[in-house]
Amino acid sequence: SEAGFEVEAPSAFLVEGVLDFLEDSAGPFLREVSQLAAPGSIAIINYAIGPQRPGTFTAESLQKLLEGFGWKDFQIDVFGGERLNYGRYKEGLPPSED
Repeated sequence: SEAGFEVEAPSAFLVEGVLDFLEDSAGPFLREVSQLAAPGSIAIINYAIGPQRPGTFTAESLQKLLEGFGWKDFQIDVFGGERLNYGRYKEGLPPSED
């Protein structure tokens, strides 16, 4: 808390485009973030979808991992889906299912 981080206060964690670079350390990194997260915290995670390799996840595998770390009441959205379209995806182009 001397540096300004209050471990008891809810926080927002932004993990954007880093998990696939962490490779085998992605799971332990998410576990550490989860341990720092006080009740009421949120995490926004942008992750690679693609051929399975260290640091990539399917929506299902990421959900199971986060649930195992104690996260509750979350949703997973994919780019191109209803919540993450932003008018960038052509009509009829289906979003990723992973």
